[in-house]
Amino acid sequence: MTLQQPRPAVRALRRRHRLPPLGLWWLSPVGAVLLVLPASLIGAWLIGDARYRTDWRTPKELTDSFTVLMLLGLVAFVVAAGWWQLRGGEVWRGRWPVLSEDARAVMTLAATWTFRGTLFGYLALGAIGVARGVPPSVLVTAATSFSTDDSIKSAFAPIAGVSSFTQLGIAHTVLAGLLLRPRRDRAWTRTDRRVRRQLAVVLLLALARAFLLSERLAVLELVVPLVAIGALRLSVATRPAVRRAARLAPVVLAPLLLAVFALFEYTRSWNFYRNSGATSFWDFVVVRFAGYYATAYNNAAILYEHGRFPGRLPYWVVEFFWTAPGISQLDLYGRLAGGEAEQSAFTATQQYGNPEFNNPGGLGVPFVDLGALGGLAFMAALGVLCGWVWARLRAGRPSGMLLYPVFLVGLYELPRYLYLTEGRVLPALVVLILVARRLERGRAADVTLRVRRALGRRPRVTT
Repeated sequence: MTLQQPRPAVRALRRRHRLPPLGLWWLSPVGAVLLVLPASLIGAWLIGDARYRTDWRTPKELTDSFTVLMLLGLVAFVVAAGWWQLRGGEVWRGRWPVLSEDARAVMTLAATWTFRGTLFGYLALGAIGVARGVPPSVLVTAATSFSTDDSIKSAFAPIAGVSSFTQLGIAHTVLAGLLLRPRRDRAWTRTDRRVRRQLAVVLLLALARAFLLSERLAVLELVVPLVAIGALRLSVATRPAVRRAARLAPVVLAPLLLAVFALFEYTRSWNFYRNSGATSFWDFVVVRFAGYYATAYNNAAILYEHGRFPGRLPYWVVEFFWTAPGISQLDLYGRLAGGEAEQSAFTATQQYGNPEFNNPGGLGVPFVDLGALGGLAFMAALGVLCGWVWARLRAGRPSGMLLYPVFLVGLYELPRYLYLTEGRVLPALVVLILVARRLERGRAADVTLRVRRALGRRPRVTT
């Protein structure tokens, strides 16, 4: 009895299973939240009331019971998301993303239109600011002096409908990030050059917005998806050293995030605190950075105790609905609830906290909106959704690779606010869902069919 040589299909399957699987621990839903949430929440709980008052000019309202409640919410999310991660299923192996020509054509067309929509939104926002009395010379002065004024921020305050166009830049960034390929690629064309130019314009517009309007999130919601896409490409690199570096990337990215935060704070707050007798710049930056997280949890506790009113309806968990164009103009929430959730939150923060640190706390507000049991159910549902999208990404499905980079922004920002339920992200998600449905409609691409067939077979050795 002799062993026969494996058939070519079996050998190909074995080779494929030796290829690295798509994904990194710090990009998964469980990895992302465990990277930022436990340390920040426990740190906020351990800091004493005196430190809160000295460093951030707010009394500590974060109680032991509310901290435990938020930890239970974290556990609910991790269990629900981890269930999807442990289910296994299809996992893409080898170079990623692999796009057919049809898929590239669809995504390139979508990237072109999202670029045009983003550009229109910024031009309209600029025209509105000028109409409100901000001449271009003021913007030039702010850019050259590295300082901004609150009058500029108020003049360019978002308008429902107009700001939605600027948020199409999120969808454009994801599409462009997936379409990018190196110049040495033999398939490089003028279309690839145009995609790069458009992406550069969108990033520059977001950077200007973040600087002039003190809106760091305008940059983060573009940079985080790009970093995620780049890291996913490296996770399936042929060189093991590159894959190991990708797994350890948070060691480099965390100090880089602090440096970017310091750059923005230098133009936002440092001039005031330097004249008020603050110590060194880096001491100020570290205290300020910690304060954004600690006060977010503290604000959630304030809202849980003091921000609710009779007849209050859930607000933050469905904020995209209440702030939608038309709904917000009708003041539908105020009519139905008999009060304004944002005004109630501002009043509570003003009385019991510090309005300068106004992040509502993403991990805590589901409990403000829905109560203890409802908040736990919401966190579990969010975990299921994020885990499902992550599983679709790892399987190489368009819905996962288009949506999850945006979801990742919400996971990293969960200590401070519920990004995924905000109105600012809804236009991008709608566009990306439509593109994903277009790509997944009908017969799967040949490369996807080959992967599914390979993963569905077991190699057999005949005797």
